[in-house]
Amino acid sequence: MKKQRVLSVILITLLVGASVYAQALVDDWGATDRGSGWPILNTAETPAGDAGMGDGAPPATWATIFGGFDEVEATAEQAVIVRGQLEYVGEGPGSHYCPLRYALTYRPDPGTLNHQHTDSAMWAGGSGHSGYQFTPVSGNADMSNGAGGAGTVWMVNNAGGWNSTWGNNGYPFAVNPQAPRLAEIVAGVYDFGISVHLLEDGSNEIRYYLVHEDGVSYWFGGIANDTLQVTTKFNGIGFGIGDGITTAMSQFNLMGITVETGDPIDVPAAPFEPFYVSDWGATERGSGWPILNTEDTWDGDAGMGDGAPPATWATIRGGFWMDVEATTEEAIIVTGQLEYVGEGPGSHYCPIRYALTYQPDKGTLNHQYTDSAMWAGGSGHSGYQFTPVSGNADMSNGAGGAGTVWMVNNAGGWNSTWGNNGYPFAVNPQVPRLAEIVAGVYDFAISVQPLADGSNEIRYYLVHEDGVSYWFGGIANDTLQVTTKFNSIAFGIGDGITTAMSQFNLLEVRVDRGDPIDLPDRPFTAHYVGNWGFIGNAGPTRTGGWHFVPGDFTGNAGVAGDAPVGSNWAAIRGGFDDEVYATEENAILVTGQIEFLGAGPSSWSALRYGVFNHTNPGELVNADTDSALWTGTESPAQGYMFTPHSGTNDQVGWGFESGAGTQGATVDGNWISSWSAFTLGVIDQKPPRAEFSAGLYDWAISVQPQGDGTNEVRFYMVKEDNSYWYGGIVTDTAGVTTKFNGVCFAVQGAADMRAFNVIDVHVDRGVPFDIPEAPFTPHYVGNWGFIGGRMGGWEFAEGDFAGNAGMKGDTPPADWAALRGEFDDVVKPSTDEALRITGQMEFVDGGFVGWSSLRMGVFYSETAGDLVDDAWTGAETNNFGYLFLPHSGTNELTNWQGIGQLGTVGAVVDRPWISTNGANDYVIGTDLQHPEGAEAGAGLYDFAFSFALLEDGNTEVRYLITNADDSYTFAGWLTDVHDPIVTHEFNSFNIALGNGATATELKLMDVYVDRGDPIELPEWVTSIDAPDAQAIPAEFALNQNYPNPFNPATTIEFALPQHSEVSLVIYDALGRVVAELAKGQFNAGYHKVNFDAANLPSGVYLYKLKAGDQVSVRKLMLMK
Repeated sequence: MKKQRVLSVILITLLVGASVYAQALVDDWGATDRGSGWPILNTAETPAGDAGMGDGAPPATWATIFGGFDEVEATAEQAVIVRGQLEYVGEGPGSHYCPLRYALTYRPDPGTLNHQHTDSAMWAGGSGHSGYQFTPVSGNADMSNGAGGAGTVWMVNNAGGWNSTWGNNGYPFAVNPQAPRLAEIVAGVYDFGISVHLLEDGSNEIRYYLVHEDGVSYWFGGIANDTLQVTTKFNGIGFGIGDGITTAMSQFNLMGITVETGDPIDVPAAPFEPFYVSDWGATERGSGWPILNTEDTWDGDAGMGDGAPPATWATIRGGFWMDVEATTEEAIIVTGQLEYVGEGPGSHYCPIRYALTYQPDKGTLNHQYTDSAMWAGGSGHSGYQFTPVSGNADMSNGAGGAGTVWMVNNAGGWNSTWGNNGYPFAVNPQVPRLAEIVAGVYDFAISVQPLADGSNEIRYYLVHEDGVSYWFGGIANDTLQVTTKFNSIAFGIGDGITTAMSQFNLLEVRVDRGDPIDLPDRPFTAHYVGNWGFIGNAGPTRTGGWHFVPGDFTGNAGVAGDAPVGSNWAAIRGGFDDEVYATEENAILVTGQIEFLGAGPSSWSALRYGVFNHTNPGELVNADTDSALWTGTESPAQGYMFTPHSGTNDQVGWGFESGAGTQGATVDGNWISSWSAFTLGVIDQKPPRAEFSAGLYDWAISVQPQGDGTNEVRFYMVKEDNSYWYGGIVTDTAGVTTKFNGVCFAVQGAADMRAFNVIDVHVDRGVPFDIPEAPFTPHYVGNWGFIGGRMGGWEFAEGDFAGNAGMKGDTPPADWAALRGEFDDVVKPSTDEALRITGQMEFVDGGFVGWSSLRMGVFYSETAGDLVDDAWTGAETNNFGYLFLPHSGTNELTNWQGIGQLGTVGAVVDRPWISTNGANDYVIGTDLQHPEGAEAGAGLYDFAFSFALLEDGNTEVRYLITNADDSYTFAGWLTDVHDPIVTHEFNSFNIALGNGATATELKLMDVYVDRGDPIELPEWVTSIDAPDAQAIPAEFALNQNYPNPFNPATTIEFALPQHSEVSLVIYDALGRVVAELAKGQFNAGYHKVNFDAANLPSGVYLYKLKAGDQVSVRKLMLMK
């Protein structure tokens, strides 16, 4: 018994053709002289179109029933159509040879129906039949055979034997096994249909089906062509049940049998069941090795070999048991493994060819399960041939050039690149570059799916099972759609191989339908780019009069000349060893250095570079000479081009009406042209207006798909002394490509530049790199305007110098009047340098004495928009940063309503900067002004803020606002320990006066952004860590200081179960106050205060905490 793998069944939709003429029910039923093994069951009450025969057991001899009807003729305009249902009662016939035969025929003399409507109704007399007989197979029984061989559709040519395959004067002209494979005809109801239609060539097209009503469990059908056109007239339909059946079948019924004319029927698609290919044999294209299959070989497996390489081509073909059609809904999928035993073919020309094809007549497999198994006969192949390359051998060539995927178009030469009536339509070198096919197991797969545009998409791969050492694959498109049906997969091993290859095996070769295959990830090897040359338009069109300078090492190259390039560009391309794909898991990373000699590309857009996929770069000729050149074209390309800004030159315009930019995405255009691309925005160089100069620059580009159809693009170009910086992260919402095959550089313009070199250009995949920090330039804040539409009835007052601005009115503001000053760039504090903002503010005719009437802070926001006519066009929302509420007089503390805490300093989280209502905001300080109760009146105030990143990731916040005579000071030293910290980057300074302020004008002067040491604070200001707002203690507590003894600093912690008025005072041994560490309103929580006793002598001191009615005192010891 042959070993078989069991697979699942897939349901395919049934389609029924439309008819154009009224139906006639067949009503004249009787047995024939071909067998009366069952009585006829029709009576006068039997509905027209119905019939039956049976007696409770299978017939001892053939049982036939024939329905006569008026003569109907098929024409070129309308087919004859007969259809209805048949029913097996009790059981079906089982796996029985020829259990059912039925025929649609014509007899010039139809004979006479005797004893109609009785159990002995029978046709008598009449002339010979002409027409078509159908012999579906049940189970694993043999196919019907007769004159002319075996088949399932037969010609009946003026013969008495309408149900005989020997006495029909005809032959079989179609072979259609049932589906699913080996399906049995079981008890139940079956739909059947037959149509005969005349074609223009004088033949008859016969369509037919017999399908279980569930559409799945049994299917038989097809389309056949009778070139003899034995008849175009029909007047009878007959059915015969064979003898020798041993099942419990008891009766056979016919229901609703109709005759009509109209459009040919649509044959329902066969229910598809995935299957392993089991019919293997050599082909006439070569039998250089014996076939190794026997009856014990598993379905899906095959082999050939004799211990040495074949002396001539060795081929093996697996025929499908059924034709499989690919549709726009489901691709055909063929998968499996192949194995080279001993050794692989080495670097041998065309060492393997394999093809997925269709033959209308696939021929006969002779001597199956022997070493001489071979396919004989059959018609031409149509399909697709694959010719992967091994080692450094040449790519297969043939009619139409060289390639790795070929069209086979009704040709005998399924494995020939010259005799395939087709041409190559894909070129895919193996990966890694020059990888050899070695001994071992390889996974392979092919899928073909018709597309809506009438083409076929072909996906394919052949990959060593380690996924790394050999990879061949791709996606190609057959615009001719040579076939959508397939019925064989074939493999050929070439002659002339000299390695120790001894055998070739196939494992688990399986046919399925469904979604197209996914290609395995290509193995990638990081490498330095070594394939450098000029790139232009099919020739040296982009040299700029310069010559190519080969590098001393792989990854290096350059160009040089004795005069400026001018306007014609000197452009070079470095081709990667292979296509490199960026994925969601691994970005493509291209890095290196570039050196400009004589001068830098300082004129307008004098440097353009990027990473691309060039569709037609051609070949690199004259490599490593001064005329190295890519023979292809600079267009079309897909990828990303960069043209960094130098000095004060104008920005570059980009195509698709996308505006100006310093980088963009190229869309199937010329890589060097900004008009073939759309902008990805403007990123100015740092420091502002920095110029490209001669010297060495580090550069990098990474591209990574984000899973939503977009690509993240990172890049930088930084001079080694940090005097020029360009870089950023942008998003390409179109995702123009994830495939890249080269990097390009081009220069023009600069009068004194005489050469540029690229150094250590390297391609890798992995995690996107971090952008180097831009060099920071201290600056006065010069971009001022109203924000959020908050003008308070005032007008903007422009300053005379950068850093100065203001706002004023005839009366104090009726509502909030708010200004925003934007920094020249985003500033990030570090552990080495704090962000510092300093300046002066003058309040005219009054101050900010009203409750919470001055609000100011430092923030990061991306929603402010542009500065137009002294106002920001965007929104005041989505700010992240620190808001300060300087206290005046005895006003109540501001309630941060979103969190229910009081405070004078807090963090605004993704909210309008001026608001204290955010649910995610948090308070970090409650400090009051100094001296206690001081009012903030008119006059000049200095202000300073600093923000420093601590080693533990927290942020130190310092602030100082003081007037000229020191009669008012608002200051603090806090540590933001919130998780997460609100922000570590800042881009604006905001200030607002509101209802309650008495000033009629606010002037800002010398507002300056710098980095350095944190600002200095008065000695009385003590460092306080912000409380953990998430933890509220159960009871009041003052903890022992630590360390203790200490020198000279120590930390004091205390716990407040509720909001309290707090004082924390240090006393010496005589009871004198030596320091006041904290005084004011504190929120519930855990607090830390840092005490520095550098100015005190050694000794024992006391510290006293008073919170509301609670008092606690502890000792601490200073030891110097």
